[in-house]
Amino acid sequence: MAGELRLVVEKLREPPFNQDLSMVALDEKTPVELLQLLTDVLTQLDDRHKLDVRDEEGDARGKRIADFLTVLKFKVPKGKE
Repeated sequence: MAGELRLVVEKLREPPFNQDLSMVALDEKTPVELLQLLTDVLTQLDDRHKLDVRDEEGDARGKRIADFLTVLKFKVPKGKE
């Protein structure tokens, strides 16, 4: 798990994301901050995701993210549903 987290942090520090992030900083983010980070990453793929997650209803946010992950053909790992 630490290796996966390290890879995520490394990639988020690179263009186009350019996040000033460490493993500790990522681990300390609140759930809302993590959702915003995910939304910021999705924005790099589709500008329609450029928004502040605090301004979006939870159900709408979940549907937006799930729908886009489906478009990307993201497969949920077994046992992670």
